[in-house]
Amino acid sequence: MNNNNLYIDILKKGLNKEEIKYDNIDFKSILKLASEQGMFALMESYLHNLMPEELVKASKNNVFACIQKSSIYDVEFKRICDKCEEYNINIITYKGSVNKYLYDNPDLRLMGDLDFCFDKKDIKSLIKIMTDLGYLYTEEQGHHHKFTKKPYILIEFHEELHEDNLNLKIYNDPFSHVINYKNYNHVFVLDETTHFEYQLTHIYQHLISGGSGIRNYVDLFLFYNKYHDSIDFKKIEEDMKKEHLYDFYIFNIKFMKTIFTDENLLNSEDVNTYLYYIFKGGLYGFNTIVETDLRHISEQGKFKFFLKKVFPSYKQMQLYFPSLKHHKALVIFMPIFYIIRIFRFLANKTKVKNKIKALNANSEDIAKQKKFNELLGIKIK
Repeated sequence: MNNNNLYIDILKKGLNKEEIKYDNIDFKSILKLASEQGMFALMESYLHNLMPEELVKASKNNVFACIQKSSIYDVEFKRICDKCEEYNINIITYKGSVNKYLYDNPDLRLMGDLDFCFDKKDIKSLIKIMTDLGYLYTEEQGHHHKFTKKPYILIEFHEELHEDNLNLKIYNDPFSHVINYKNYNHVFVLDETTHFEYQLTHIYQHLISGGSGIRNYVDLFLFYNKYHDSIDFKKIEEDMKKEHLYDFYIFNIKFMKTIFTDENLLNSEDVNTYLYYIFKGGLYGFNTIVETDLRHISEQGKFKFFLKKVFPSYKQMQLYFPSLKHHKALVIFMPIFYIIRIFRFLANKTKVKNKIKALNANSEDIAKQKKFNELLGIKIK
């Protein structure tokens, strides 16, 4: 059993509360994979009683850092919710702040930031609230707004559940798919069906822009187990068909069940192919950017891919230059904005290197990624 499969086997046993026992494990390699997947503390908890004492001691700081970070985010989460309640600002909490409570020990689910969805009409009040709480408003990118505070706190407020690159119609009005969070009147969570559907389409979003780590599937599996009877799967199937994501939906449900249950719904070759990309890419797929570009090229061709990178759509340019969204008259200066963007791109040597590598790829490599698209049900426009 290679390390990728062993990692999945440990996760499967841990998530299903089965005995974890192996004759021989390269603990450092497994923990390295866990670190790359943002799951170090959880994996350490599964292997803790099997690990040699010196490795337990060496891992202690990493586990403590995860728990400490989780605790700090818990405090900030409550402060933000209380403040929005006080000022009658409606927000939706989702992603990690909800998913962490699916775990036996929520503090072992690493938090990189806090995500909220809000009504864009409240942005001025929101900036005031966050400033009062000691945050710095650092960036507006498309439909999301970033706030930061030392030592490492990042809060993202999104005007929409998904980024622009998906163009999904099923989330046009996210506040019509919510229930109240605890005793708050202005803080909400997504209903069970929408939350599960969102997690699936969020994985899709990651895959067309980079890659998706295994943690997304752990979140999905735990949510599926806990709320299975409350999820309207018929509605999800109808939505996925409307958005041309039905094949993707079916593959991911089968993949999730195959790796975390005893149901073998996919052949081992397909499972191992996907696991290879998951573990190579890391938590957010940063190490499989070239493969992602090749998946786009396999659908668009090199020339169209090149044009879309050099001259993105107006909607995409609004992500790079928020002023275009707020001041429509600036459209007359689009040529200047394109020139600025090209120079910014050329200044990023890693991006330039990756794009050149993708454009120089041979037909065999491109065909391989086209097959990957077909396996997962990915359709790139």
